[in-house]
Amino acid sequence: MGLAIKGKKVIGLVLNGKKILGLATNGKVIWRFVIASNPWQFNVDSDVASVAVDSSGNVYAGTSSKSVYKLDSSGKQVWKFAADSTVWSVAVDSSGNVYAGTYGHSVYKLNTSGNQVWKFAADNTVYSVAVDSSDNVYAGTSSKSVYKLDSSGKQVWKFAADSTVWSVAVDSSGNVYAGTSSRSVYKLDSSGKQVWKFAADNTVYSVAVDSSDNVYAGTYGIIFAGHSVYKLNTSGNQVWKFAADSTVDSVAVDSSGNVYAGTYGHSVYKLNTSGNQVWKFAADNTVHSVAVDSSGNVYAGTDSYSVYKLTPDGSNTAT
Repeated sequence: MGLAIKGKKVIGLVLNGKKILGLATNGKVIWRFVIASNPWQFNVDSDVASVAVDSSGNVYAGTSSKSVYKLDSSGKQVWKFAADSTVWSVAVDSSGNVYAGTYGHSVYKLNTSGNQVWKFAADNTVYSVAVDSSDNVYAGTSSKSVYKLDSSGKQVWKFAADSTVWSVAVDSSGNVYAGTSSRSVYKLDSSGKQVWKFAADNTVYSVAVDSSDNVYAGTYGIIFAGHSVYKLNTSGNQVWKFAADSTVDSVAVDSSGNVYAGTYGHSVYKLNTSGNQVWKFAADNTVHSVAVDSSGNVYAGTDSYSVYKLTPDGSNTAT
């Protein structure tokens, strides 16, 4: 084990040649969990496509090696579930049940022990899943669909969007938000009827919604433009727009209205309610997914098989 110290601050902790803890400017790593393949398998292609966190600080990660992981609040593995294909999205309900959307056209519900409760067959790749307070489940697919499923995994309705649905989110009233390849953000009511549609600057890879029903969207980036985070009001009008360093693959929002964005430029941003940068954390690779807990801790999943936990403001001592 190696320990690097500068003054009174621990700036690096290495175990068996692997960096497991480090200090980054304005965003400090509390822990970093590296998802490793079994030693007898030649399968190191295990990027983290999605992360979610529950009210107890347990973290869930979906990977390209067909896995759903549950980690405890210390970053220790609790269980691992084998899905049918790449797990593009994970979500968790208030009881700790987990939902996963896969490249194999599936939506899974898993119980708190990681056992399958049901499996729904969608029309194509499921890029995003979300769950509401009544355990209804929402899924967006590459065949332009948004599904609503009941708590038993039965289809309630299906909405046809304009193109691939990359991300879905749901508010406390059951309104659903969807981001698509055709630069659109949709708001649907609880019956699956379109309320409004917002035109963004590029493909919308991620959507999130806060407790006041403001909507946040992250978009695909080209060289000089289009890598944006939008805030929209409840009517679908733009409040502000932030330019990130690259494609914004994921957005999340906390209870105070602070916004978090993960990018292809290896970054995690924290923005305040006005859309101004609070801090920027440099991860080890593309950040495909971000999530935030009730204490403002931030979780990020990357292409280098990592799940990070960051402090709310980068000033707390690592634990």
